Amino acid sequence: MLSYPYLFNIDRANIELLIFSVVGFAIYYFYSEQYNKSLLLFLIAGLFKPFYFIFFILFMERKRYKEIFIAICFWLIITFLSFIILSQGIVSPLYQVNIFIENLKLNFQHYVVDCSGIAYNSSLYSSLLILGKYFYKLSESLNIGSYKENDALEIANIYNDNGYKSAALYMYKKIIEMFPNEDHTVINEKINEIESNYKIKTPLEISSNLQKYKKGTCIFSELENNTDLYVIRDGKVGVYSVFDGKIITRIIFKSGNIIGYKPILGNKLLLTTCIVLEDTILQVVNKEDFLRLASNNTKLQYH
Repeated sequence: MLSYPYLFNIDRANIELLIFSVVGFAIYYFYSEQYNKSLLLFLIAGLFKPFYFIFFILFMERKRYKEIFIAICFWLIITFLSFIILSQGIVSPLYQVNIFIENLKLNFQHYVVDCSGIAYNSSLYSSLLILGKYFYKLSESLNIGSYKENDALEIANIYNDNGYKSAALYMYKKIIEMFPNEDHTVINEKINEIESNYKIKTPLEISSNLQKYKKGTCIFSELENNTDLYVIRDGKVGVYSVFDGKIITRIIFKSGNIIGYKPILGNKLLLTTCIVLEDTILQVVNKEDFLRLASNNTKLQYH
């Protein structure tokens, strides 16, 4: 009884654990056919948390309707008297509803927006929040603003060394855009080498938002933010990322799949590089059109 969880619940005035114990004894007395004791304990629990009255189903099953009626009457009387005694008087229910709404707002602020509330409890929910916060910070550390040229160049070189020439070329050019004031002599040499030895074709524009990509072409890289999403109309696309100096295959997408749609919602880094595995036709949709489509599509809203 003097263990940490018990003392913690007392310290934080969280009586949920105590009510749980009361309900446990109530169930025990019920199955021991000591109905009066069971009823009294269920009533005590119900005065704190009305949803515990769901256990009255047990009494209904055994046709103990009299006990149910007595418990409900006592609950109504005690609740009504509490309203009278409280300083807010009979308007207390409305007052309590307003307090409840304010508490929901505080809960959202401290457990969803800034997660400051996790310092005050030890629930599983808070543990998940801590893990979520950790992985968010981890992904945030990969933000394009924190990239140094050498880091980005190392990623591009890994793709180049593993034969993904289109992805490497794409990244080398992106690095020049990211760091326009740096000396890019080495990068320009690598660009010239790839362009001289490999025939990397730019996407063929079929219509205003429909493009055909040749096998091996890089669609986007993990060094950039996303402003478009891509619908695979025909073909196959591989999604990759660099981890611990190696290229990891994340997933292979085929016709009918959408790629790049999650990062565009928050203008976040793609964190992946997308390469065409066979001649592929992609439909390009910009962020504004996607959000407009999502507002009228419940399935997209869910995702």
